[in-house]
Amino acid sequence: MEKNKKPDEVKRPATTKETATLCITTSTENNNHYEPDLIEYIYCEIGQQIKTNKEPYWIRGRIENINTFNFLRLAKSTPNSFRSVYAYPTEIDTYASKNKTPTGQPSLKGWPGKYIPAFFGWDLDLDKGKARSHLDDVRKTVLRNKKYLELEFDISSEYIQVFYSGGRGYHLVLPTQIVTEDLIPREGCCKVVRWFQMNVFPDNEYLDFSVTDELSLFRLPNTLHTSGECYKIYLTDAELENLTAEEHQELAKTPKEVPLLELEQIVPAVALERIWKKALRQDFPLLAKEKRRAKAKLKAKAKATGEKFSTVIKNDNNNNNGADEVDLHIAFLDGVPKGIRHNILVRLVGYYRTMRIAMEQVERMMLDWNLRCSPPREGREFLKELEQLLDDSQYINDDMYSENRIIATVEKGATPPTTILFLDGHELLFSKSVNTLQGTYGANKSFFASHIVAAILNPYKEQMFLGIEVNTSMEYSVLYVDTERTVADEYPYNVRSMLCLAGLNPKRMPPNFRALSFSTVQRQFRLDEIERILEGERKKDKHSLIVFDVISDLTSNFNDLHQCNRLLDKMNVLIEDNDITILGLIHVNYGTQKARGHVGSELVNKSKTAMGIGYAGGNDGKRKIIELEMIKTRFVKPRDKFYMKRIGRDEYQELVFADASEIAGIEQKKAPIDDIIKYLVDKNITEITRPELAARLRKSFGASKTTIVERLEMLEDKPYLFTAYKKVLEVSHGTRNTHIYRISEITDD
Repeated sequence: MEKNKKPDEVKRPATTKETATLCITTSTENNNHYEPDLIEYIYCEIGQQIKTNKEPYWIRGRIENINTFNFLRLAKSTPNSFRSVYAYPTEIDTYASKNKTPTGQPSLKGWPGKYIPAFFGWDLDLDKGKARSHLDDVRKTVLRNKKYLELEFDISSEYIQVFYSGGRGYHLVLPTQIVTEDLIPREGCCKVVRWFQMNVFPDNEYLDFSVTDELSLFRLPNTLHTSGECYKIYLTDAELENLTAEEHQELAKTPKEVPLLELEQIVPAVALERIWKKALRQDFPLLAKEKRRAKAKLKAKAKATGEKFSTVIKNDNNNNNGADEVDLHIAFLDGVPKGIRHNILVRLVGYYRTMRIAMEQVERMMLDWNLRCSPPREGREFLKELEQLLDDSQYINDDMYSENRIIATVEKGATPPTTILFLDGHELLFSKSVNTLQGTYGANKSFFASHIVAAILNPYKEQMFLGIEVNTSMEYSVLYVDTERTVADEYPYNVRSMLCLAGLNPKRMPPNFRALSFSTVQRQFRLDEIERILEGERKKDKHSLIVFDVISDLTSNFNDLHQCNRLLDKMNVLIEDNDITILGLIHVNYGTQKARGHVGSELVNKSKTAMGIGYAGGNDGKRKIIELEMIKTRFVKPRDKFYMKRIGRDEYQELVFADASEIAGIEQKKAPIDDIIKYLVDKNITEITRPELAARLRKSFGASKTTIVERLEMLEDKPYLFTAYKKVLEVSHGTRNTHIYRISEITDD
């Protein structure tokens, strides 16, 4: 059966939720062949932008039926036409006609009812400070995101539509049937859509999420851009991949036909629907109108009971103040409203206490924070409470920078970190360390981590498998925290496989092994939950191995630098004060070997051991041989790669080292990457363009242009390969987007 399509006998008409994609998908002038399931959600807003000598002027508030309105005819007759990204019920027309703007236009602003997404559209724009010559970088990002949807979520290419916007960016559009069959109308739907769209792609570079705002409009295809030069046009796969952004601009001088999608047969992509369901479970801050509505309910309650309004608010705050549900970092930056100020203050002081921040510094920070609250608390009252919290005998303030501890350790005789695990005789994991295992989706990250866990749980340590040897001078416990797999079957099956590998009873959990799932825990609570759970690990008299699978899911946004720092700070404090080793599993960005987001980048930098795993090349392209690469080891030089394969069936599968005959042909025969690196170092090349370097390498190694380009792309993806020579590779873009390689010296960690 074709991907994302239902069998013929299970056809269903496109729902109203999806008919809004007509403006994206229609290539004929008749839109009336759709029969929506949810009649009440079939209206959208039409807008037009008028170009003037000053600021562009907007005409908005026109409400049209999605099923009967001809979007294509509007695009032909009216340049700069837009439509809303959400679909509304019948009442929206009456509301807009009564809700006038100061200029007399109908307006949807403040709509108190429910609505649904009409389609999912990502807007990728070039930053305003950059010249249009960089627009091709946006094109490459769109292409990468499209390939990511196809490979990661198994979505057919025909359902991923890409448009050149006619200006400084591109639009990537999905029909909502690809995401879910059941769109439930709700208030504040824009928050769910934004969270979903922010968490689909591993890298949100160039993405403008303002398109998900409540009143946002989306440009119609084949309408002329405000600049008056180019139309918004549909791009085929070949045009997106083979043409440059400059050629797209030439192509957009005239309108283009947009293919019609067969929406009736689409079935949701399972992994994409899982992200949507996670978005529905998020606890979002209230919109202003929701706050007004809540306030009105409390006023009605006060009137009905005869109580004072202030008393009703106080009782409501005491019953459910929500302080435990507030992201601590956001609360510190933005302040908090009346009713939760005390609870947040206690949490903030407690957090900085564990971070060993000086008492005087915390006092200054909290005084500034109080001014950001609405309203701020009275000065003397706040100072009195703050002094009580800071005078707590448990507050850690002396030796803030660990100077005395360092001196004592040096005088006692400092020793290297203890190795707890060896792989084929090589040191792999160390005590009191943070470590990383990265790879693409389906690269056997969890499977290899299962072998590490099984080796530690194995009561017969002398019976090694996969060459993993455990330091038997220590006792161990294992905590495995999963964030992705289902609790109903997938994760328990994985735990059962670990127990089988360890030679234990697969139906009984050993006392030194805990398996937890965070798949149902909302992201904004996960860091605090980890801190609470780890309290039990601190009290154990055994060395604890903690595996986070996947560690980037412990934050609500893995590209948020503040959340990333908060996660790493917690882990550093944890390993410093306790006998703990952390192994974090993380995905890599599609098409690269770079760990995902700020979390991935910083985690690799802070790791004592960083490993990459995936399927090796060769073997006629069959995915048989698994390659484990030591990206970084802090105390020894990076080792050669390890080649492994799966054997066995069901839960009794395991990894073994591949034979020499099985890995023959995997190693590069012409122009090996190590020889190219040695060539660059020996020739003392510090700066060179890609064409010039490719010509030199072809002459020196006698390899084809294709081979040399593959090797250079590998160098760009894996700049850490130069670390053995204490050098670093940097890649930049010169004129005409020419790659420029710079090789410079680095110092030891």
